[in-house]
Amino acid sequence: MLFYPEPSVSETAMKPYRFFILAILLLLPSCAQNLQNQIDDQGRAITILQRKNQELDRSLRRLRDDFENDMEKLRYDMKTMRSVSDQKVQQDAGGMEVQGEAAAQPDAAFESVPGGGAPVPAPRQMRPATPVTLTDKDMYNQSYAVYSGGDYAKSRKMFNDFLKTHPGSQLAASAQYWIASTHFKEGQYEEAISACDDVIKKYPQGNKTPDAYYLQALAFCEIKDSTTAQIILEDLIQKYPNSEAGNAGKQKYEELKSKN
Repeated sequence: MLFYPEPSVSETAMKPYRFFILAILLLLPSCAQNLQNQIDDQGRAITILQRKNQELDRSLRRLRDDFENDMEKLRYDMKTMRSVSDQKVQQDAGGMEVQGEAAAQPDAAFESVPGGGAPVPAPRQMRPATPVTLTDKDMYNQSYAVYSGGDYAKSRKMFNDFLKTHPGSQLAASAQYWIASTHFKEGQYEEAISACDDVIKKYPQGNKTPDAYYLQALAFCEIKDSTTAQIILEDLIQKYPNSEAGNAGKQKYEELKSKN
């Protein structure tokens, strides 16, 4: 008959703790993964908040710029109206003088003919021709031609003038996009980001809106903010998956993800 030694009191007391320690060891990987997921979620939330703050800052700058542009346009319109009014007053005053002279000298409207011939009517003074107003398409094509020629600052001014003159044109979204592109071409990435925001928010259904998303993401990459660039590319891919910009966005997104 075999006899086994009875466990000591200390061993009996340790049994529940052994199971507790074992359970902790089994749960540790799961807890660590959950903690890492929470950290990732918080990091993403912080990034989104930073992006919203940046958008708010750009919106404030855009409102300030719009206000300054509106004031400049108002001053220009008032100056033009004063000029037209002054010209009208001068024309009316000149017309009254001519009428007075013609009434005092009824024969002055005729020129005498050498040799005693019958007088002939004097030639009438021609009014200056009315300046030709360009259509929205003409203004847009001229602005784009300057852009294609590489004079980005001048084309940006022309596109801005186009938007002031034809704000409701079907080409307005494209004009605003090319303004953003001129900033990007000149290395003015913050201005390009703000101008792309104008395209996205003012013309959500515009044909250049997908391109604005992509250009904005590239601008964020240039200022070393690849996280925000990825968020923008995710929006582009989700909203415009079949567009040319969407396809380019997918490649750029994979490129940025591979560097993380």
